[in-house]
Amino acid sequence: MREKIKVGLIGMGAVGERILRQFRQHEGFDIAALCDRNAGQLDKFKAELPDAAMHTNYLDLLQDETIKLIYLGVPPKFHHTIAMDIIKSGKHLLCEKPLANSIEEAKEMCEAAVNAGIIHAMNFPMAYSPAFKMFKDKI
Repeated sequence: MREKIKVGLIGMGAVGERILRQFRQHEGFDIAALCDRNAGQLDKFKAELPDAAMHTNYLDLLQDETIKLIYLGVPPKFHHTIAMDIIKSGKHLLCEKPLANSIEEAKEMCEAAVNAGIIHAMNFPMAYSPAFKMFKDKI
């Protein structure tokens, strides 16, 4: 069996929580760390994920060299800054939509990811919902 991919999630609001559930259903991933500026939000996950590190500063999470993939689920106005730090850390990135706040930001993120040799993708959560299967079946 392949070694599990260690994942860190930044932004544990409603969408981040939903993505966490998706990662946990897949046996190829290990949730290594969660990050949210609201420490109370992180408290909800401590019992469920006793081995995961909890951070209120995403830069602390990025110091963990065992983490290979980051899900970024903060409000869009913060995507570019945080994504650039994730890319600089050499971790692969799954960014919530919208990717960026301008074409210039998106191009900079893409170029940085290509130059760093990492995967940088945008999450489309509809694909995880029952509606997606229904649409797919109907098409």
